[in-house]
Amino acid sequence: MAIGTTDWKATPVGNHGCQLSLKLKRGDIRSRIIPMSIPELNAAITAYKNGAYMQHAFAALTLDEREFLMTGMSKEEWDEVFPEFI
Repeated sequence: MAIGTTDWKATPVGNHGCQLSLKLKRGDIRSRIIPMSIPELNAAITAYKNGAYMQHAFAALTLDEREFLMTGMSKEEWDEVFPEFI
């Protein structure tokens, strides 16, 4: 799903969320809790893989949450790498 991602796993958290873990090509694992159930996440991933734009397939997520899905980086990491855009 993300650029540089080799695998992902979702674990239910509460009634309406899941913890999404992305395994990056360089070996580290990034996790984040997102406000989607496992079935909602699976449907969004299917739509994205079938050609839907990220912002349409994952419309329930914030820009920062979608960025995490695409790159595996949090907003804080982006701010650290590119401080001139803060």
